[in-house]
Amino acid sequence: MAAGDARDAVARGEAVTARAVGFGSASNATVADILELMERANASAPGVAPFAIATVDTREDMGRDIAAALGCKLLVFTAADLASTAQAAGLTMLSVRAAGSVGTPSVAEAAALAALGPGGKLVVARLTGHRCTCAIAEVR
Repeated sequence: MAAGDARDAVARGEAVTARAVGFGSASNATVADILELMERANASAPGVAPFAIATVDTREDMGRDIAAALGCKLLVFTAADLASTAQAAGLTMLSVRAAGSVGTPSVAEAAALAALGPGGKLVVARLTGHRCTCAIAEVR
C-alpha cells in the first residue's frame, strides 16, 4: 500500500494497517548494519510487513539498497520535512548530533511517521544499532 493510499484510506475511515520503517545512519554505516537493526526492531513488534522504508534524502542511495533487500518502497524526506514532523508529533527522543550533522533532531522516528502521514503512530521508538537508528510506525 502506498503512503498516499494509506493516508487516503484512513481519511475515509477505512480499517487498514500499514507499516513503515524509518532509519538514520552515519555515513560509514553498512546495509548489513541497518538490516540487522531493522530485524531486531521487527522482532520486538511483530506485525504486517513494512510497505516502505523511509529516511532523510541524504541517505537515499543507502535506502534504495535496503528497500530492494526487503522488497519495499523507498520514501525520502528533506531534513526540514523531518524536523517539522518531529515537532508536530511531539517526539522527545531528539538527537543533538543529528540536528547538527543532518539538520533535523529526529531521522528514524520522524521518517517512519512522515511515511504514513498524520494517522501514523510509533510502535517501536528509536532503536540504536551499530552506526544507525531505526523506528517503526503503523497506521490502523
